[in-house]
Amino acid sequence: MRSVSAQRDHRKTRYRVVVFIAVAACACAGMAHAATPAWAFRPWGWDHALRVVRELEVAPPQAPLVLLLGGSCARESTVSDQTWAADVSRRTGLPVVTYNLGSSNQTFEQEEALVEGLPKAPTIVFIALNRGRFTAITTRTTSIAPPEHPAGTYAQHHYSSALIEPLKLKQHRVRFWVRMRYPRFQKHHAADLALLDRLVRVCRARGYHPVLIEMPRNMTVIGRAFDAATAQYQAGADELARRHGIPYVDFVDSAHFVNSDFYDLDHLVEPGRTKFQSRLAGEATKLLALYGMLPPAAAGAAPTRKMFASATGPLLAWPTGIAAVALGGALAFRRRSALRLPRGGR
Repeated sequence: MRSVSAQRDHRKTRYRVVVFIAVAACACAGMAHAATPAWAFRPWGWDHALRVVRELEVAPPQAPLVLLLGGSCARESTVSDQTWAADVSRRTGLPVVTYNLGSSNQTFEQEEALVEGLPKAPTIVFIALNRGRFTAITTRTTSIAPPEHPAGTYAQHHYSSALIEPLKLKQHRVRFWVRMRYPRFQKHHAADLALLDRLVRVCRARGYHPVLIEMPRNMTVIGRAFDAATAQYQAGADELARRHGIPYVDFVDSAHFVNSDFYDLDHLVEPGRTKFQSRLAGEATKLLALYGMLPPAAAGAAPTRKMFASATGPLLAWPTGIAAVALGGALAFRRRSALRLPRGGR
């Protein structure tokens, strides 16, 4: 018969094996995607954006077009293209076409290429901003042709309220970003701001209406930790918006996001998506009227032009098995003092 000590050691060994398997499964499944370039997610992210742009080019929409460009945080911020369009149409009484073209680690340079492939039709282009967009990988887009034979089916959401990170893990992410990601932000900020400026110029040159929009962040957990980085990129974006005469929308504070609205520090899950999409639909409605993209009867009294200055196989759709494995891994990670985290989401 085994001693109590031997049984305890055996249980610990089994526990470590389970944790190892969980971590390996997470890595293989792409759960560390925040550290992975967009091309690694073919065809579910970047390729989806390419296909949408190609479809719009072949068959330009007969209704006003509203797009959201950004990284994975933008991708997670809306419920669906269909419900977003319905939200706007309900307010205007007219049809509108909406697409969320966000994908993991998407860069301003890639978005410039997307914009150049769009048809010259009345279009509002929301450009998502957060600190992660100014720590970008360097991309060089030579073609926006979608793959001829895409594999799998696009799934917009990679996160769910059924499995969000524990509070301690989120708090560790804050410390990790300040220690490891902030230096990269300082190094890349100026270059990425220049790319954002070029993206806005391309939008305007093609007759579109670019709009800068602040992405949600989990202020309940973040607190003041990212104030320096946030103030720096927002100051640059605000100056850019003023120089080009375009709106800069920020309703992060007034939307009253709470910790349970986020998977981590930046990616929304179901409750938060509904809040964000409702506000986004409201802003789109105002801008459609402002830019004369609605008939007079629907537009009503157009609002005064206002600068919204900043106040400061499919890819996993979280099947039950993977969620259980990930939860086991996350709980185990909480026990470790030196936790290695993936790069902050964009």
